[in-house]
Amino acid sequence: KVAVIAHDFAVKAGSWGRLTCEKQIRILERADRDLLPVVYLVDSAGGRLTEQLGFFTDRRGASRIFQLQVALSGRVPQICCLHGPSAAGGAYMPAFTDWVGMVEGNASMYLASPRVAEKVTGELTTLEEMGGAVMHASVSGCGDEVFGSDWEAIAAARLLLSYLPDNWQERPQDATPAQPARQDWEGAIPADESAGYDIRDVVDRL
Repeated sequence: KVAVIAHDFAVKAGSWGRLTCEKQIRILERADRDLLPVVYLVDSAGGRLTEQLGFFTDRRGASRIFQLQVALSGRVPQICCLHGPSAAGGAYMPAFTDWVGMVEGNASMYLASPRVAEKVTGELTTLEEMGGAVMHASVSGCGDEVFGSDWEAIAAARLLLSYLPDNWQERPQDATPAQPARQDWEGAIPADESAGYDIRDVVDRL
């Protein structure tokens, strides 16, 4: 059993209003009560400006969503499939999760659009450069994996959840251990503690 939050881009570009916040808060409170993993399917234009007062000032506004995400952190897995934009305040939601899978060419995460950046700073940029999937997976670190389609991101999320316990009180499922890909440890970790090394070389030996 998992709790799922999904944004429907076909309805007002998946933007958040007062009731959007309330629905997300309710499912997160249920996840908190029952210790359910949370899956976020994000495709949202962010806060609905026509409902700005209800969006920001209420005790059950967007800030309550983020408060619950932080409270759930370390207690249950929080997994995000980023299918489209996550703009403005909605960009915080993926940032607070344990894993973010982004769909290349569609997914983006940003606080303000390139158009706003140009108006404010005069800098010309593209959405892909500013908050696209490849940038977040290779530069900012907010994206963990990049996928070619929505279904691939969801399949990866399901696979990841199969490895994880449902909550902090449970242990991961037992699995047959695999033999290390490499046996030699010579040079895997440098003697100089301040020198960098590729952690994948260590993982291969484990």
